[in-house]
Amino acid sequence: MRGAAQADAKSVVERFVQAINGHDLEAIVGCFAPDYHDVEPVHPTRQISGGRTEVRKRWGMVLDGLPDFRTEVERIAVEDDTAWIEHDWSGTRADGTRLHLRGVNVFGIRDGQFAWGRIYMETVEEDGIDIEERVRRMAEGDPGTGG
Repeated sequence: MRGAAQADAKSVVERFVQAINGHDLEAIVGCFAPDYHDVEPVHPTRQISGGRTEVRKRWGMVLDGLPDFRTEVERIAVEDDTAWIEHDWSGTRADGTRLHLRGVNVFGIRDGQFAWGRIYMETVEEDGIDIEERVRRMAEGDPGTGG
């Protein structure tokens, strides 16, 4: 059974990536179970709990607002019925500004669809602080950054 679960996971990940880059909203929605739910653990108020209806709404906003939106997959890992996808998302908004996110999505797979997710996508800082400053802020604290 383990091999079948891994094949289902790989298949839905491949369909998801193709649907995103093909801007095929119905194919994207078809990758998700009717009762799909997710959370962004770093931002716990950001979550989907309304299944495919919310998935359609959110991904519809992305595709409508970013006509050149695409994902580049850096890595995929699958174990049993769980898939980890490292993405690099980019696109151009209507006002000409660029969107650039990187991170990992962890999905539980059931019957060849995403049943649940844990989303870890963050905006890429083009000119953010270096590692030395980040570690200092982690260790000493910095009221301006919450870290």
